[in-house]
Amino acid sequence: KVKGNVNISDQFVIEKSGIKRRESMFTLPSATISNRLKKINWVAHAAIVKDWPYTVLIDVIERKPLVFMETDDDIYLIAKRGFVIDTIANYKGKDQLPKIDGLPAKKAKIGNYLKNDALENALKAYSKLDKALKKDVFSITAKSVDELYFVAQGVEIIYGKAEKTKMKNVVIKTILKEKKETISTIDVRIPEKPVVRLLSK
Repeated sequence: KVKGNVNISDQFVIEKSGIKRRESMFTLPSATISNRLKKINWVAHAAIVKDWPYTVLIDVIERKPLVFMETDDDIYLIAKRGFVIDTIANYKGKDQLPKIDGLPAKKAKIGNYLKNDALENALKAYSKLDKALKKDVFSITAKSVDELYFVAQGVEIIYGKAEKTKMKNVVIKTILKEKKETISTIDVRIPEKPVVRLLSK
């Protein structure tokens, strides 16, 4: 039996596990099977549980895509630390993902990490956003570590470095709650002194 999988099928997991139907439960190499499954691009962790006498449970934890990124050849799902999970065409999750732009990366390879300071900073900052605010983020622009922008609720948020994140969360939420309809930009690069630009009439 397989559980925890959304973006890969039960049959695919079973095939990649290498477990045979008449294999002995006594000699089943659980650690080896788990390591085998972690080579699948979607799989972050896989636990092998023997449910005696005849059943093996494969409990999968899938990697969670944070954003999608368009390159010259396709559109890719990116997880934490810049791991390239898959193309967006294979995504079966229900979460709406923001698009990330501005990066110099022109190519991506499934199963590899994208090494880029601007991307790393953007993913860290996005991960630490307030949960409700994160759902509202439509797009992310990461030209550099200092030039990080979010668009949420129709407002551009100039975020900068992924630091003082708790304070930035409070400042952004407070300003959006009070003046969302009249704001074009919130600059929280220095959260103690946020700068707000209003929509021109």
